[in-house]
Amino acid sequence: MNLNNAYRILFSLMIFIALLFLACSMDNKAGNRSQTTELSGDYLGQPAPGTTPEIFAPGIISTQFTERDAAYSPDGNEFFYTLRGAAHPSIMQVQRTNQKWSRPEVAPFSGR
Repeated sequence: MNLNNAYRILFSLMIFIALLFLACSMDNKAGNRSQTTELSGDYLGQPAPGTTPEIFAPGIISTQFTERDAAYSPDGNEFFYTLRGAAHPSIMQVQRTNQKWSRPEVAPFSGR
């Protein structure tokens, strides 16, 4: 390997690391935003569904991963969805107690 190729590899590695730090910084800002959102009401602090599609609970349920297969429990006090994009897909659970929703957690029966 000549010196020119070594510089190209080093430059590419530096660009990759810079982009990785930038992505982590942006993800952290989205996480901070979701921490301040109050999760209450029937739709986790979101307005009731209308006729125009909208992203559901951005930064809380809808993240940089793939969320799908959403369902409420029959009594409306639990919300489940599949989270993909991590190493293993997980079923996530959000529970309502005293009119307040918890943060999403891996459902106990999901395994991961």
